[in-house]
Amino acid sequence: IFVQGLHKNPKYFPNPEKFIPERFSDEETKARHSYAYIPFAGGQRKCIGYKFAMLEVITLSAKLLRHFVWETSETFEKLVFLPHVTITPERPIKFVFKKRP
Repeated sequence: IFVQGLHKNPKYFPNPEKFIPERFSDEETKARHSYAYIPFAGGQRKCIGYKFAMLEVITLSAKLLRHFVWETSETFEKLVFLPHVTITPERPIKFVFKKRP
């Protein structure tokens, strides 16, 4: 399965090139076919570290958001992504983390 092609299919993701984080809200996710977005594969052969990876991302993000404000000079429209095994930015994206008061 060409996963990147599936993840950019306008049938499941209108305006697939546009950054729309709301696509992954609970109600949007429930309305979409369960295999329209499969970053960890699916079914019996699903990545065994899926739940652990998701918990780690949520925990780390919450801790960082609690203690820092994130900033970048980039806009999504300026970014160019390369189709590798995972989608990779053409150049590094630099973030500045400012400690919250």
